[in-house]
Amino acid sequence: MRLLQYNSNGDSLTEFFDSDIPKYTILSHRWGAEEVTLKDLIDGTSKSKADYGKIQFCGEQAKQLIAPASVDFFSKEGELLGNKASLERHIYEITGIPVSALRGSLLSDFSIAERMSWAERRETTRKEDQAYSLLGIFDVYMPLIYGEGKEHAFKRLRELINAHSRGK
Repeated sequence: MRLLQYNSNGDSLTEFFDSDIPKYTILSHRWGAEEVTLKDLIDGTSKSKADYGKIQFCGEQAKQLIAPASVDFFSKEGELLGNKASLERHIYEITGIPVSALRGSLLSDFSIAERMSWAERRETTRKEDQAYSLLGIFDVYMPLIYGEGKEHAFKRLRELINAHSRGK
């Protein structure tokens, strides 16, 4: 697993294996006009990209967001919009994710079809990301293959979910 380590000296990409993987934070975002890529981080050109400021901002948030009790939402300008609790009604209305799920109900309490529906209204730059965004919700892993298309990504996801549920 490659993780971006952020500190006051800048960021660095570090690879971890199996039991050496440290606690980490996942920060979700919407793609920008000039997004920083893995290649940019590796070859050192990331700081020249227009959207590098988002990386810096997210890094500062991550230093605070390890196992957060609350999930905060920010505007693209870095303004705090609210947290998961204060915005739960809006989150439900926009995503269709039930408030009980947002409050921590077990995901297994929701049917596979219901959990799949949570991505239906999700707007993504890359259509495959609608399927990829559900990987953690179903506790499955599959390689991301950009260019495979939304339908194929969902087909692979359904096959994994079915195999995973048969194994339980």
